[in-house]
Amino acid sequence: MSNKLQQMTENMQSRINELAYLMWESAGRQQGMAMDYWLKAEQEILTTLQAATSHVLSNQPKAQPKPPAAAKAVAVEAPRAGAEPRQSAVESSKTGSAPEPASPPRKTPVRGKSKA
Repeated sequence: MSNKLQQMTENMQSRINELAYLMWESAGRQQGMAMDYWLKAEQEILTTLQAATSHVLSNQPKAQPKPPAAAKAVAVEAPRAGAEPRQSAVESSKTGSAPEPASPPRKTPVRGKSKA
């Protein structure tokens, strides 16, 4: 454990011990209740630390939002020579017909290999 973490842990345990002792004394020094007082003191200290952390974090200046990135250009494929023009999605919504699907890629045979 790092030195700072060990010191923080010991400090917290010391605070919990002191608060548990004060609770025990104020309740009339009841025997057999050490764990109950320890857990109550631990919960109270952790709640206080969480509230303080939230308060500190909420008072920090907010990070400035980043400006939106410039719109990226979208590459548009040029139509192949002799190919039929396809209907765009906008045009198909006007006519009520769906655009035709793209043709599947052609498979070229591999020379020199035979199918077994």
